[in-house]
Amino acid sequence: MKHTFVLLGALTTLACSGLIVGCGDSDDSAGDGAVGGGGSPAKGGNSGSAGLAGSSKGGSSANGGSSEAAGAAGVAVGEAGAGGEAEVGGEAGAAGSGPSTAGNGGTAGIGGSGGSGGTAPTAWVQIGPNNQASARLITPNTTCPSITVDGTAHAMTVRSAPVTVPVRPTSTDTTLAAAQSSTNSKASVFASTTCEYILPTGATSASVGGFALPVPKPAVNRVVIIGDTGCRISIGNVYQACSDSAQWPFSVIAKATAAMKPDLVLHVGDYEYRDNPCPPGNTACAGEPWGYGSDAWAADFFTPAAPLLAAAPWVIVRGNHEVCNRAGQGWYRYLDPNPFDTSGVKTCDDAANDNTGNFNDPWAVSFGDTQFIAFDSSNVSKSAYAPAAFEPYMDELLGAKTLSSPSFLNIFAVHHPVLGYSAGSPPTLGAPGLQSVMNAAFPGNYYPPNTAIAIHGHVHDFQAFDFSSNHPATFVAGNGGDNLDSALPATFDPNGDLPAPNTVVKSFAYSQEFGFMVMDRVGAVGDKNWKFTSYRTDGSVIAVCTMAPAAACSGVCDSTPGSRISCTDGGGTAVGLYDNIQ
Repeated sequence: MKHTFVLLGALTTLACSGLIVGCGDSDDSAGDGAVGGGGSPAKGGNSGSAGLAGSSKGGSSANGGSSEAAGAAGVAVGEAGAGGEAEVGGEAGAAGSGPSTAGNGGTAGIGGSGGSGGTAPTAWVQIGPNNQASARLITPNTTCPSITVDGTAHAMTVRSAPVTVPVRPTSTDTTLAAAQSSTNSKASVFASTTCEYILPTGATSASVGGFALPVPKPAVNRVVIIGDTGCRISIGNVYQACSDSAQWPFSVIAKATAAMKPDLVLHVGDYEYRDNPCPPGNTACAGEPWGYGSDAWAADFFTPAAPLLAAAPWVIVRGNHEVCNRAGQGWYRYLDPNPFDTSGVKTCDDAANDNTGNFNDPWAVSFGDTQFIAFDSSNVSKSAYAPAAFEPYMDELLGAKTLSSPSFLNIFAVHHPVLGYSAGSPPTLGAPGLQSVMNAAFPGNYYPPNTAIAIHGHVHDFQAFDFSSNHPATFVAGNGGDNLDSALPATFDPNGDLPAPNTVVKSFAYSQEFGFMVMDRVGAVGDKNWKFTSYRTDGSVIAVCTMAPAAACSGVCDSTPGSRISCTDGGGTAVGLYDNIQ
């Protein structure tokens, strides 16, 4: 399947179909240190996807059913229905057009139209500090369209303009670091404009171009949790087949979770993994977009995530793949919850400013009696820090402490697992660098006072810990699409190889399978009670964890105890000290 970036008269995206994975991740097993669209069925199926702004039977694009390329290199690529793969229109000239058509029942790529009606544009809503909801949109135009909120039109503002950012040092290309010239790195071309508009509190509807956006709901009763969703094309790692749903399931997960009608989505980090080009002769990833520009971001995140972006607002946590010397440039243009730094300092464009761009203050999103505290660990070291190097994470932790109000059930959302395992046999600690600073800030507790639960990604598997030492119950949900990590041992004693000093593990559920998590409210708002379910991509249950009453503490007891959980596997069997669920 060939993927090409298209400039259209309506919006920009990538027509790609792809989906999952399965090998150890040597790059991410302990952190980074110093530092698709539509998911159509197999080629030839009856539900192919149309190219950007193209048309499919029963629907037409804004340009009368054709995809008009605005740029000199515009290409419209579509996936045929019953007849297999088709590239319609070929390359467009400076003013040419390349209509792209889907088969029966097909859906168009983002910005196009499909099936019996149109497909939503590349637009989403994310919630940032102080529960501020930001509507964002990607367009190839240099100006932003209007947004309609509760029946009134408002001008969206430009967050970031199209730009080509020169090649900079990256963490995955040592040749570039030495010579500033390499076939494994390239300039980051952001061919589109990112627009935004801050939604007023209490807005009940919002739309762009006639397509409804998911505004924040008054009550949040279901939250989807995903992490580590991109398709890996990176030196030193197994190259994923991004068009194979058996190896990259993100689009499958996005569709499945959107169908569960969440009120909120939490992504715990790592969105873009396409660091380097596919090696010559590798058919698994041949022709895939790579690098850190808008085409790679579209292929790895925006296109496969489209159904879930349209389903609910998102809370977006930064991962180590969004550090400045990787995909940080796109992080700031697209996903960072703060205003874009138009001075160019906090953009990751210039390596000289990485000490600024690699860190952000924590922030909280509350919903009823519960809140997520989002923490940026993108640049955390793989090894423990010396006390002299604790800053700026110490400042971030003190900021998190001010957010951790006893009025809420506080859920600490940070990419790297603090009290979890990394891959390997025997397993290693999930985040030695972050753990060292957190233990210095909150000795023995690791987390700020009143932290009940912690949710992470980074390690590409599912983990659930209940601690009898009253540390926060911990989940790892890093199994959203990137290469699964090496398996943990079939049997071992967590208390003989603790995830952190002073902890006592009561139960630990683990699974090396692709999937996602869902939080469902139990009881009424005010009860601070949730059920956490881990699902496989086919919808079967890996584990169900319910919040449990406080129990007598064994071992070292916290002065600010976390919440307890009680888990069962998909068959209803209680999880013991260590259950490797298959």
